[in-house]
Amino acid sequence: MSNTQLLPKIRKLKLYEVDLTRIDIEWQSLGEGVVGYKVQVSTAGKPWAPVQLPHQGLETLWTDEDLSPGQPYYYRVRALTSAGPGEWSSIVCRDPNARSKRRLRGCLIWGAIGAFVLFVLIPLLRNLSFVSTTW
Repeated sequence: MSNTQLLPKIRKLKLYEVDLTRIDIEWQSLGEGVVGYKVQVSTAGKPWAPVQLPHQGLETLWTDEDLSPGQPYYYRVRALTSAGPGEWSSIVCRDPNARSKRRLRGCLIWGAIGAFVLFVLIPLLRNLSFVSTTW
């Protein structure tokens, strides 16, 4: 890779929640010419802070530990070459409230299905002649 060639943006940045206080951040290597990566983290309303990676190099997985449960965390990564840094990746977020929203949405959907069965389907079936009216 020549010094004038720009690094592409890291596109496959993924976040895996290991548990409530620990997550893994993983990205795809940009390959030849990369000498390392920089990771930054932010919490809601705070400036970006650099992460001290345990080993500078070509590792494409980093674990963030001792997170505060209930606190959203935002991450971004960029590759480094001897010519300088590449563009920051898109931001990935660990939002503990998103899981609650998905769980609530699932409860609401199943609640609506249950209400439909209880208040619409069963009375409709009771009115049909082939269904017993003693439940």
